[in-house]
Amino acid sequence: MARRPSSKAAPGARSLAEAISFLRFGIADEGMLTERYVAIRDRMMIQRNSELAAGHPIEEDFRAAVDATALRKAVEKVTGALTLAQDAESLTLRSSSMKVRLMTIPLDEMTPTAPDPIIAPLNEHFGQAVRDCLPLIKESGTRIIDYSLLSMGQSIVGCHKGKVILEVWHGNDMPPGIAFPFKFCKALIASKEKVKGFGFSGETFTVHFENGAWLKTQLIATMWPDVSQVLDPMNLALCEPISRSFFEAVADIQPFTENNMVEVEPTRIRAESETQTAEREIAPVGIPENGAITMNVEHLLMIGDHAKNFDFTGNARLHAFTGDTRRGCIVKVG
Repeated sequence: MARRPSSKAAPGARSLAEAISFLRFGIADEGMLTERYVAIRDRMMIQRNSELAAGHPIEEDFRAAVDATALRKAVEKVTGALTLAQDAESLTLRSSSMKVRLMTIPLDEMTPTAPDPIIAPLNEHFGQAVRDCLPLIKESGTRIIDYSLLSMGQSIVGCHKGKVILEVWHGNDMPPGIAFPFKFCKALIASKEKVKGFGFSGETFTVHFENGAWLKTQLIATMWPDVSQVLDPMNLALCEPISRSFFEAVADIQPFTENNMVEVEPTRIRAESETQTAEREIAPVGIPENGAITMNVEHLLMIGDHAKNFDFTGNARLHAFTGDTRRGCIVKVG
């Protein structure tokens, strides 16, 4: 016997819109069913694919699986006071001036998923550490350091092409050695919800939020290289204060560089190519008189928001830097 239609009035589409926005990083227009559809049950909207899963509370109490892109478009257009109605085959969104009917599929066609239970609290500094390190990586690459961030226990590490390393402390007691995929990191920092705690199964990791939402990722099995062998031996006592104006000067001269290379001298930065030269005066830095260091502008600008102290002399391989709750290095040119 077909299920009789049920209709429920809701205060608006905000609840659905917030949930879809939270889940958007795992939703695709094409691909497997679980990548295109969201499951709605127990006042939760849930999405799952091979890499990422997420759940977000909603006000509406329905049980159905619906095309996520179609639902998002419907929520955008059916605004104002919203009434939802469901029958055996569809979910209808209706306002005073518009109605959209979306076909649904049974929930048992969706692979069930659940978050890892909370095992420890988590504070907002974790998300900020991820946010700070994320610009160093990208969504894909040939090496694990190209497309993931590393948990070092109480800190997060990002690495850019093996040339720039940034470590940011967040102070939470987390398992070391976890590699967080780019897409998980991007979804985490995009959320405006306040974090509450985390769960960990060995193969998956979940961040829980105070509003009941959760974000779960499949962890990368490949091991990161041991970056502590690079970071721990650094002589941070050689780092001298560096002003924000230095990095502003680097940005000013970047358009005149060839291959992003500049010569940093005690009181100026120089760029030179076959067709042009440019100079920019700077406050004195820790380079010997008449000395010069070749540096990569892209690498310098990556640490501009983080470095408050910098070692221009460096060791045979790298230049170290430090900042508030962070440290890192730039590999020398040449």
